Amino acid sequence: MAQVSARRPLPALIFLLCLSLLTALVWWRVIHRSGAGGAQAGPTCPSSTSNVVPPPSAVSVNILNSTDRLHLARSAATAMSRRGFHVTGYGNDDPNVVVTGVAEIRYGSKGAQGATLVSFYLPGATRVPTQRPDSQIVVSLGTKYTSVATTAQAQKAMASQHVTQQPASAGPLVATPTTHTPTTSTASRASSAASPTPSC
Repeated sequence: MAQVSARRPLPALIFLLCLSLLTALVWWRVIHRSGAGGAQAGPTCPSSTSNVVPPPSAVSVNILNSTDRLHLARSAATAMSRRGFHVTGYGNDDPNVVVTGVAEIRYGSKGAQGATLVSFYLPGATRVPTQRPDSQIVVSLGTKYTSVATTAQAQKAMASQHVTQQPASAGPLVATPTTHTPTTSTASRASSAASPTPSC
């Protein structure tokens, strides 16, 4: 009588074991790759437009004096003009407005980048967002104001805060400052001061 030979299951088991190990390795790599990608895509500080500022020639500034010191706005307007800013005028602020710091830099949403640039030329000044519809910047000098920073000082401060200045597309705008009577009311100034500029 012929004997029936039994088939050994060992090769098939080895093949299945290798296939299982290979599948586990592939899934392990997929899971860890997506996990690493998720870590890189985590929340970061939102990029702000204030990291890029325009050249001074693209920023229109009106200088006001909120103190009782004579010719303060005029001398600051001359200094800002020499730095390349487009100074549209200078004058006295509302008599009821008192700025106790270096200055207030008032701006609307279109003037945020310009206000950031101006702040480097007036270290210590407070940026005050307003409802202005245009990009005009209004600077009201306060009791602690001493002088406008030089271009070299402002650029050094920008570099230390990783702020990039756009190159001037044309030559600096030469403007002759003129006196200006402020039209900003105390009420609108007070309401705008209630919303400080957020920082990351």
